[in-house]
Amino acid sequence: MLSSLSKRWDASLIFRHYDRNFHTFYGNSFSENSRPINETGLYAGLKYTPNKRWQVGGYLDYFRFPSLKYLVDQPSRGYGYLLRGTYRPSKTRAWTLQAFFERKEKNIPSRLSKTSFVTPTERSGVWAGYSRDVTARWSLHSRIYYARFSYRNYAPSQGFALIQDARLKMKKVTLTGRLAYFHTNDYDSRIYVYEDDVLAAFSIPAYADVGIRTYALFRYSFSKHLDAWCRISRTQLFNQPTVGSGLDEIPHPHRTDVKVQLRYQW
Repeated sequence: MLSSLSKRWDASLIFRHYDRNFHTFYGNSFSENSRPINETGLYAGLKYTPNKRWQVGGYLDYFRFPSLKYLVDQPSRGYGYLLRGTYRPSKTRAWTLQAFFERKEKNIPSRLSKTSFVTPTERSGVWAGYSRDVTARWSLHSRIYYARFSYRNYAPSQGFALIQDARLKMKKVTLTGRLAYFHTNDYDSRIYVYEDDVLAAFSIPAYADVGIRTYALFRYSFSKHLDAWCRISRTQLFNQPTVGSGLDEIPHPHRTDVKVQLRYQW
């Protein structure tokens, strides 16, 4: 349900139920899990817009998993909430502040305890951002993230990230780029940050350990029928000799990805 309660208030309500034996190859519906399976939950969101300059919103999400799932060896449950405020002093500038908290149950890792059991975990974080349209073509977006993760009765894992985005938009060319520095204690305090990608694709990589993440996305419109995209991204780690694990492991502390896409429409 989506509802405009008044000129200033908007609300949303989402109930989902995915059976433990429900399987879909291409399903991408609303869920806490990465796949719509083994989950029941209720999400409620609210947004308040008092005037053109201010906007405040948030949500509360409760969920449970009736059966076992990845890294959780028993039925479990949890909840999460988020608050976000945006201030726009002008059409070309905006300040944003966001905070979130999530509580789940998870197997205790072997590095912390020799006894395997399920324990509550808490993940929280906050980020602040400033965006500005420098000119009609240039725009900048700066952000700072802080994340915290902990198992009950154990020391927390923490991390932060500094991110600078830039975009140049002209008649036929659009160029988007990012430079990010991240520093986390381990993978538990990883930070997920959305990245622009080629058409019909999206990227939300995990920034973990210590390193630098960069990417550049180039789009060129040859005509009203033909468009091309090229994306190059690179992750450079400072405290790891390799990237990835298993069959995806790279014997170097860096990884580079290249995507090229061509679209013809009529």
